[in-house]
Amino acid sequence: MALLVVANLIKDVRFGRQAQLVIGAVAVAAIASNLIVMNDGANFLRNQAVLTKADLGAMQIARRAIDPRFIPAPATAGTGSLVDVEAKKYFAAIDEYGSPAYDPRELEAAPKPGPHYADIILAQALPLSTVTRIGVYDPSGTAKRCVVIPLNQAPAESEVRLHSGITKIEVAAGPPAAFFLRRFSLDEYPVTTEGAPGNSTTRLSIPDDSAPQPWYLHVEASQRTRVCLVS
Repeated sequence: MALLVVANLIKDVRFGRQAQLVIGAVAVAAIASNLIVMNDGANFLRNQAVLTKADLGAMQIARRAIDPRFIPAPATAGTGSLVDVEAKKYFAAIDEYGSPAYDPRELEAAPKPGPHYADIILAQALPLSTVTRIGVYDPSGTAKRCVVIPLNQAPAESEVRLHSGITKIEVAAGPPAAFFLRRFSLDEYPVTTEGAPGNSTTRLSIPDDSAPQPWYLHVEASQRTRVCLVS
């Protein structure tokens, strides 16, 4: 805009060849510096679009259970653009105008870090919850629907596939254990629970939602741990 204004003001001025070269060089430098800013801005907006579509997609998946007053917090949504998006009002808007969000299949294939923040928002929106009882681990437990977590293996080789309902995590005596979950993320576990001390049993509750993809649980523990499907 500044170049256009200046060009209009000096349209009747005649410059020598050297002056034209100098003016041309200044113009090229100015345009180049602005293109860099515009490119950075475009990349920022693309990233914000991915985060917004992923977070809103997670809210839609949790629609059956979500608190109508739920609002994605910037720290857990990855973006501050949703601070005024309340679940109840958002659902009313998409019912009338349609949704801008990723559907579950698109969310699986979404660019990073979309799936990462979608997992976090989904865990909060449902919400996932845990209740731990201490001193109740049964070393002789042999429930048919239990999986023993192998020790000293990579997370992807020891993770347990979960669905909605109640899952029981039994931790033998020893140091505290940590529990991590993922759903749409492929190579990380964005959702962290409170974990549990040794010699304890934790009931993990996962409310039902509208996406077919399962959750995956990763347990970090130095002792025997069992994961049992309750319901």
